[in-house]
Amino acid sequence: MALSAKTPALDKPNPAEDWTVVFPRRGKQKRNSHKVIIHERQKQEQLWTPADIETNPERESKLMQKIQTCIRKLESSSFWLTFLDQLQTPKIFDRFLKVVGSEGKMQMVIYGIGSIESYEPPRLQLSLAILMKIMFSWIGEVELMNRVDDKL
Repeated sequence: MALSAKTPALDKPNPAEDWTVVFPRRGKQKRNSHKVIIHERQKQEQLWTPADIETNPERESKLMQKIQTCIRKLESSSFWLTFLDQLQTPKIFDRFLKVVGSEGKMQMVIYGIGSIESYEPPRLQLSLAILMKIMFSWIGEVELMNRVDDKL
C-alpha cells in the first residue's frame, strides 16, 4: 500500500498521449546493464553494407554529370573565391595545420547531406568538399554519412 502512494495512478491513460511512464524494478537494473553494453558494442562493430547492390551505369553517369556541373558552378562563384581566400590567410591556415598536427591529413565527415541525386543543395555541399579535397593537401578521406532511408 505504501508503494501505491508513491506511484502515480495510471489506470486511465490519456489517449492523446502516446507514451507511458515505466518505473524500473528494484535490483534488476544493475544486472541487465552489462548485457546492454555488450549489445551496443556488437551493434557498433557491424560493418555497413550498401542496400542497393545493383548498379545502374546510366543513372551513375547522370549523377556524375550533375555533380560536375555543380563543381563548375561553385568554382566560378564569388562564394568559392571568398571562401578560398579566407582559408588561405595565415591565421586560419595555421589553425588548420595545428589541428592536423603530426598526422598530416584531416578526415572530413559530412553528416546528413541529403539526396545528391534529387536536389541541388546537397550536390553543392558535396562539390564544396570535393573542391576542398582537391585544393588542400591536408584534407584526407571524405566520408558521407546519411540516414539509411535516404537515397544518395
